[in-house]
Amino acid sequence: MRKWMVLVLATVLALCACTPAWAVSVTDALGITGGGESSVRGDLSARTATDLYVVTNDGSDKTLVRIPRAGGTAVNVETANSISDLVATDDLLYFLRVQGGTATLMRRNTDSTRSEVYTFPAGSAVSTLSYCQGNLYALINNQLHIIYPSTGQCVMLSGTAMLDYAIVGDTLYYISESDMMTYEAASLLTEGETLSASAGCLYRMNLTGGEETLVIKTGIEDLRYYDGALYFHNLSDNYVMGDETREWLEGKLYRYDLEHEQLTRLVNGYDWGFFPMDGGVAVYTSGNLSFYNTLGGLETTMCEPETYAVLSGGGDAVVVYSPTDNTVIYAYANGTTANAYEGESNYVEPAGTDAFNEGGETGESTGDTPTGENGTSGSGGSEGAGSGGSGSTGNGGSQGSEWFESSDPSTGGSGSGSGSSSGSGSGGSYTEKDS
Repeated sequence: MRKWMVLVLATVLALCACTPAWAVSVTDALGITGGGESSVRGDLSARTATDLYVVTNDGSDKTLVRIPRAGGTAVNVETANSISDLVATDDLLYFLRVQGGTATLMRRNTDSTRSEVYTFPAGSAVSTLSYCQGNLYALINNQLHIIYPSTGQCVMLSGTAMLDYAIVGDTLYYISESDMMTYEAASLLTEGETLSASAGCLYRMNLTGGEETLVIKTGIEDLRYYDGALYFHNLSDNYVMGDETREWLEGKLYRYDLEHEQLTRLVNGYDWGFFPMDGGVAVYTSGNLSFYNTLGGLETTMCEPETYAVLSGGGDAVVVYSPTDNTVIYAYANGTTANAYEGESNYVEPAGTDAFNEGGETGESTGDTPTGENGTSGSGGSEGAGSGGSGSTGNGGSQGSEWFESSDPSTGGSGSGSGSSSGSGSGGSYTEKDS
């Protein structure tokens, strides 16, 4: 009987690897049914139980930096052509790494060693890593796959072409690549010319049965889920963004309440990025990060990031990395901030955790080599992409003359570019030995 059960399960998984199947028994075997958890999306920063990890720039490469949440010295732990989509699960950190055109899903273990969980086939476009109910998910060539951390097995979950997604319990919300909407607006640079942009409509899929349903017949981008609602840019409510040399269409920030199926515009203007938080959303504009409540009311100015700042996170805090002076801060919805090198506000270190020291940490190889007094250098607004790999775009960038189509001409638009500057962090910076 035991051999028969093993044979059946192996057959089921083999079939799933070839084509998506939606019988309840199959999804049970895949471990994706039950529970009300939502997916945790990969970002340019993540926090384990003890450490904050932040992706910074090192010339044309990326560097992964670790800072103890209790405060302490910043340590460079990984450098590659691209590092992105950081996802923390208690004491473990998962991320996408691209080196020499090969994309790999990496795991950083509690003893500071690292493991290759899965190496993607050459030429694969990998993006949108997330974690939900003990498993990892990613888009590979715009098709959703599930990756099992314990075995390193990768199985295609759906052959539907998707541009973005979020998992909420047993429901998958995604932006369709096949059902697209195109929008047009008059050019502000050249009289008589028209700008156009396309974006996919919002669908939902039942993960236990595979049924798909249209949710909103509107082109949307940048899908995020948090606390019962979806956040996205709605291209049907668009504006022209650009400077004296180029222009494009952007969508305004909206919130969709899943329980009441209510769609609300949160910001009547532009944004360079948004970060869903407890009770609302943090919105990043030119030199300003502000907190809006769920009705779109402006409540607090959280901080004023520098021009090249890279922002990430959300939930209880937005992580702001400033490459010019090599600082990392936590920005909170109430308008307070905390220097990451001095410790996270209200953080309580888990019992039994040994304090970090400059010579190493528990279970770590000794002999780490200091990189000198200067910290890492980097720039905002750069894209962490590699051949056949995954990319994650940082917010910010050099700002020129900005404008957008709005009733309020005092608000600005988004520029682009990058800058690089090295600096010293609190206590200096060290590089860990790869294990």
